[in-house]
Formats: sequence, C-alpha cells, structure tokens
Amino acid sequence: MKFSFNEFHLWYQLGLSLMACGKAAGAVSVLRECARMKPEDPTVPLLAAKVCIGQLHWLEEGEAFARTVLEMGDQAAEFLPRAHLAVGLCFSLQATDASLKDRRDDFNRRALESLQKAHALDPDDPQIAFYLALQLALVRQVSAAMEPLQKALSLRGDDLHSLHLLALLFSAQKHHQLALDTVSLALSQHPDSFSLLFTKVKLEEVLLGPEVALQTCEHMLQLWQSLYDGTRTR
Repeated sequence: MKFSFNEFHLWYQLGLSLMACGKAAGAVSVLRECARMKPEDPTVPLLAAKVCIGQLHWLEEGEAFARTVLEMGDQAAEFLPRAHLAVGLCFSLQATDASLKDRRDDFNRRALESLQKAHALDPDDPQIAFYLALQLALVRQVSAAMEPLQKALSLRGDDLHSLHLLALLFSAQKHHQLALDTVSLALSQHPDSFSLLFTKVKLEEVLLGPEVALQTCEHMLQLWQSLYDGTRTR
C-alpha cells in the first residue's frame, strides 16, 4: 500500500478484505485511515464502530467513531439514527461490564437516552426499535419495552431476537402460556435455535411439568448431534 497514499478506495477495499478475513483489529486501523481521508463520509466511521462493538468489544473506540458521525449534524442525514444506536449499544455493554452499581446505572441511563434519540429519528427501523425494547427490559421497564418491541415485530415479524424477547417479556409478567405460545411460533420459523429451545424447556417445566420439559431436552440433544457431530468427524 506504500504506493497508494490517499487512495481512498484502495484503502477501503483493504479494510473490507481484512473484515472478511476476520482480522478485525487491522480492519479498524485501516478504516480509521479511510475516515481521515474522507471525513465527510459517515458510513466509514459507522462501519468501524460496528466492528469495534460487535467483534472487538472496543467500546470506547466504538463510541468515539459513532460520535464523529453525530458531530457531522445534518450532514450525516439518515445516518444519525445509526450513530445514536451505536453510542447506545456502547453504553449498554459498558453497563454490563461495570462492577459498581452507580456506574452501571449511569451507563444504562445514557444508553436509554441514546436509543430513544435513535428511535425518535427513525421510528421505522426495526433494529433500533428492538434494541430500545431490550434496553428497557434490561432496566426492568417491562411494560414500556412492549411498545417498541411491537413496533419492531410489525416491521419484521419473523425476527428471531424480537420474538424471543417478546416471550421473555411475557414470562417476566407471569404470562407463561403466552410466552410458551410465542416460543412455539418462533420455533416454527427458527427450529434450530437453541436459545429458544432453552426458554421452551423453562416454560414447559413451569406449565406442563418436568416430563414434558425433558422431552424437549432430548430433542435438543438429538438436534445438537445432527448439527455438530457430523462436522467433528470430518
């Protein structure tokens, strides 16, 4: 690359290639250089923030990239909601990592504020609506979480994570039958989801007894063997 000084597209393609190869740290370094070369482009720092959050757990770096988009203001246009989403996810994950209650509460408050801003700017983004619902659930605002979650499902009714969260919210409200019905619906669309099956076991134990729950455990074991045993013997 020494002969490609300030050639944005070459550097950007390198960054994408590093991402595809699983070299996330290298990709972030290259994307940082791309952002320097093209500071008016909000997609570059947003992509870097996504890698920092999703693959590296570099939360402060991810927040910093997202804030460069927020600093663009109206110039960032439709990318502003995504920047607020990224900041909110960074705060939420920092709350999970925090050991002191005061710091955890502060991060959760800031996460909720950022996600509410994102949802206000783009109420028709199902991913933003889902993460707002999830954050509300994490801070025990179960009833309030239902509204953005219903919005997310109205936009993307077959989303695994939204359906699972709906079941968990029903369960938290002691509506165990509704929760089990929701899990059954989700499993009809995502039959290989172990997270859904684990939740189904817990609900069946409460509603139908341990024998029925054990049958689902046996099904999970058979599914695990069919999915993973073959790959281990190759």
